[in-house]
Amino acid sequence: MGIPDGAHTHGSGGSGLGTAVLVLVGAALAVKFAGPVAASVGELVHVLLVVGAIILGVGAGGLLAFVAYRVRHGGSRRTVRARVVPPLPPVAARPVQAHSEPRPAIERSHEVHLHLHGVSAEDVAAILAHRTNCDPPAAPAATGPDPGTGGSPRPPLRHGRSAR
Repeated sequence: MGIPDGAHTHGSGGSGLGTAVLVLVGAALAVKFAGPVAASVGELVHVLLVVGAIILGVGAGGLLAFVAYRVRHGGSRRTVRARVVPPLPPVAARPVQAHSEPRPAIERSHEVHLHLHGVSAEDVAAILAHRTNCDPPAAPAATGPDPGTGGSPRPPLRHGRSAR
């Protein structure tokens, strides 16, 4: 039973075995986690030092740039003053004039450059006749050997592509 002390009682003190066990468990945990905690604290201090050095370096560079600007531009002796500029006079709007006739967005080309390599004369005549029926007359295509092949005609077309 406890010792009476006014409005409440104090414990008898007991053997203290529970307190001893609690202290031993706490010491064991402290020893177990001391290494990783110390390492993480060391890393945190290292990161904070690096960040602090970067902030100090950027601040020093900014201060040097400010001093160089002030020296180059005459220090505090020159001040910039705002000027009041009168507004521009109103411009009379011109009436919009519509075109007399609509123009096509993309105009037709005036000439056609055909490459008819390996096509027979009958096919060329049929192509030109079809073109004459569809479009205004164009200048006839040059005939003869292909100048890019050294005078030899190109092989016939296969499936819409040249054989080369």
